[in-house]
This record gives sequence, structure tokens and C-alpha cells, in this order.
Amino acid sequence: MEPAPVLEALPQPTEDSFSVQATQVTAQYDKYASLRSNRAIKEKRQLTWKEMLLGDSIPTEFEAQVADWLDQRDSLRKHRLGASKSASMLLDSVDATMWTGKIAFGSEREEFDLIFDSSSDWLVVDGVECKKCEQSYDPSKSTLSKQVGETTRDANMERPRWSELNGLIKFAVTESACVEDFEFFLIKDQDGLDEPVDGILGLSRNHPHLLTQEKGNRRGPSYMMGLKNAKLISENTFSFFMRPYGKDSAFDFGKPKSSRMRDEEELRWIKLNKDFFWSAYCQGFAIGDLENGWSWGSVKDEAEIVTDNSIYSMFDTGSSQIIIPQHYFAAFLEELYSQMKDKEYELADGYVVSKCYDDFPTVNFLFDGYWVSIDADEYVVDISKTGDRSICVLLFG
Repeated sequence: MEPAPVLEALPQPTEDSFSVQATQVTAQYDKYASLRSNRAIKEKRQLTWKEMLLGDSIPTEFEAQVADWLDQRDSLRKHRLGASKSASMLLDSVDATMWTGKIAFGSEREEFDLIFDSSSDWLVVDGVECKKCEQSYDPSKSTLSKQVGETTRDANMERPRWSELNGLIKFAVTESACVEDFEFFLIKDQDGLDEPVDGILGLSRNHPHLLTQEKGNRRGPSYMMGLKNAKLISENTFSFFMRPYGKDSAFDFGKPKSSRMRDEEELRWIKLNKDFFWSAYCQGFAIGDLENGWSWGSVKDEAEIVTDNSIYSMFDTGSSQIIIPQHYFAAFLEELYSQMKDKEYELADGYVVSKCYDDFPTVNFLFDGYWVSIDADEYVVDISKTGDRSICVLLFG
């Protein structure tokens, strides 16, 4: 008689989750710049008698502040981002929602600051051959790195742009969260990624693009799945704990930490599309009172994006704004300001620049039957030079 098989317990994850400190840095490129509306969305103010007699429009104090802000932004584009304290502060207050975390590479455990981007796929890091990169990784100095591909490719985004070389590596977010033989790309040449950013850690999903499924799925290997397959985390989940600029923020791989939640009982799970991106359909919005709700009307030739009065929406950690489709943007702003006493604002450089009123309402978006609320202090940002709230930007575009 053969001995009865011995049942062995499967190895259990050593941790429920791992955390990485998140750092908010000055945004260096804007992937959604082409989607932000720059159309005129309100009637121009009527000219005074003096202006009509002289033939020139005399800017109001607010209009002058908007023009000054635009001049500063235009000037900054001609210089390296973060070159001065004032430059960094100006951009931080509007664009800086790129979150980086430190990743250790190879046997030398050399650390690099990577953008944790939920709408990118591959792991890419500045390589030693890159002449435009300040800190770069040299695989030849590590016993745990090797090249597996000779072919380079161009990864073209609106910004940045880079060419890459394929390889394998051991890397980690903590001493006990290392993943071996992880495929990545080494940047050989690039434009648009400057210090303190050394690369990107992609966190997109392993599905074809919902709106272009015929192109198939080309997602790179997932670090989160690598941790799960190595039984280093208990569940296939990652979380972002984002706090205001200057306060501690974090990424968590594995089971979400209830200690970071305002109230664990308020946690809701939203049904997502089977998509490359973390996407869902938004069924509508409400300004202030939830009874003041609106669904999204149909738009000619946009059936893929607008379905059953719901719009295709992405949750993206690499975006600094909530982007409203241009077909609805003017009506959305009109409804927003109709809840307030005054409404002096301009659409400038794709941003809603406004006076810093004290009565901005809460904005709510409906996903899978749940309301996601955005309070005023989360979408109204003071961009005045002295911090006196004389001019603000709304993070809607």
C-alpha cells in the first residue's frame, strides 16, 4: 500500500501589504493638455462708456491678475521646471500631482524616484547611456541585472518621449518586497523627464483598451502581480493615500490599510470596465445638494464615450485635474457658478481661473450608484503670489 500523501500548507504571505512613502513633485508633462477645453465659455463683459469712447478695453484687477499668471506660466515653459523656488511654487499649486516613490534596483539596491502612474504599463528607468538623464541606472554594476533584448523602440507620448532597451532586474520598494527577474525598459534617450523624476512604474490593468479592443493588450509585467505571485502580499490590490502638498502621502501594495481611511464603514467598491485603464462609467453629477443632479446627454458621433447617459471615465494618478468632456464643460461651469453669489472667472490656458470665493459648492459624481464627493478645498487652489486668495484655479478642465 502506498503511503497517504502528505498535505503541506501553502506558504502564506509574510505581509498583508507594503507601503512606500509618496512624494508630490512638480509635474513635467501634461498628458491631457489636448483634452482640456480652451473654448470661450462665457460672454465677454460689456465695455464701459470710457472704453467705448477710447476704443481700448481696460482690464479689471482680476483680468490683470489672470494675464500676469499666464505670462508667468509662459515664461516657465522656456526654462527648466523647478529651476527656482518661485517657479516650483507656481507649478506646484496647479500641476504638481505626479507622485513619486523610491524604488531600489539590482544587487546594489540603488534607489530611483519613479512616478507611480495608474495609466502607464511598463517599468522604465533612466539608463547609463542616456546623456540627458542626471541620475541613471548602470546594469553592468549589478549581478542581478541582465539585458534580454537588443531591439530599441520609441515610446511616444505627447510628452515625454524616450527610446528604450529591454532587460531583466531585481527591484524592490522595501527590503522584504523584492521581485526578481522583472522585465523593464532602460531609457537610452529622452525628452521631458527631468529631476527629481527618474522613470515610471506603470500600474495599469492587464486588459485590452476598452475603446480600441482590436489593438489587443500590450501591457508590461505588473509589480503588484509580481508581489502577489511571490506570496509577499495577501491580495492583488494597491491603494493611494494622497494628502495635501507638504503632508505625508503613501502607496500601499496589498490589503488596503484601514488606518488611512476616514471611516472604514464608508469604503465602497465601484464596478470597473474590463479595460487597460482603471475606468468606469459616470452616470451623472450633482452640484451642492444631491437633488440638484444631472445626467449626461447624448452627443452625436460619440456613442463609444457616451452610453445610456453615462460617460466613459478614467481614474488616473498622473492627472492634476478632473477633465470634463468639452461638450458639457460650459453647462457644468454655469451650473457650478449658479450656486454662488458671484461668478467672475476666465478660461485661461485650459484652466478655470477664478476669484477665490468662499461659497464654492461640493461637486458630486455618480459611479455605480455611489456618489463621489469633491469638496471645495480639494478643487479650489490659491495661485496668488502672496497666498492672499486673490486669484484661484479650479481643478476642472
